[in-house]
Amino acid sequence: MFAFIIYRESCQSPAELIALAPAPVLQVAHFCDGLRKVCIEFDHNVDGSEKCADVFDSDTLSLLGDGE
Repeated sequence: MFAFIIYRESCQSPAELIALAPAPVLQVAHFCDGLRKVCIEFDHNVDGSEKCADVFDSDTLSLLGDGE
């Protein structure tokens, strides 16, 4: 985890801060809820869309079906 502390006195004008962090690592993926959902767990929280089309590429989506 990365933490940054910037004191207002040290910034004379607005600045852009870019924090680089390692990508999330897949821990487990499996079908759940009677094979109607794909449950994916990462090593830390990931915010994202719940729409399949936003998460999977078109080839994978076609294998999963038309679910939302």
